[in-house]
Amino acid sequence: MNLKTRIAITRRGYSILNAYTPGLISAKAISAIIEALTPFVTIWFSARIINEMMGERNIQVLLFYILMIIGIHFVFSMIKNVMDRIVDEKEAGMWNYFRKVFSDKQMSMDYVDLEDLDVQKLQQKAKENLFMFG
Repeated sequence: MNLKTRIAITRRGYSILNAYTPGLISAKAISAIIEALTPFVTIWFSARIINEMMGERNIQVLLFYILMIIGIHFVFSMIKNVMDRIVDEKEAGMWNYFRKVFSDKQMSMDYVDLEDLDVQKLQQKAKENLFMFG
């Protein structure tokens, strides 16, 4: 499968996922970005603290950098926790919806068809592809 096809399939998957659970993708993206940026904030401000300690040793500037590290980490932590809670809620709703699709299909079928081995194999394959990602 070439890259163009993979990108098209991925975009289609994202659009389907966004239709079932709007906001899940953006919440996951924000959470991932914050998690990725947090170490860089520490590194950048630590470098500023070291530069200040090697240079002028201004206590107020050092205190400012330290408070910025703490404050930014606090804000990032709060945003990430909120996004993670949103993601958890959206994912739970998504999985419940997918289970409902299977249940509705079973309820609409005749009992004889439910017991058919070929139908059971198709159902099992669909569940494996959905819940275990193929």
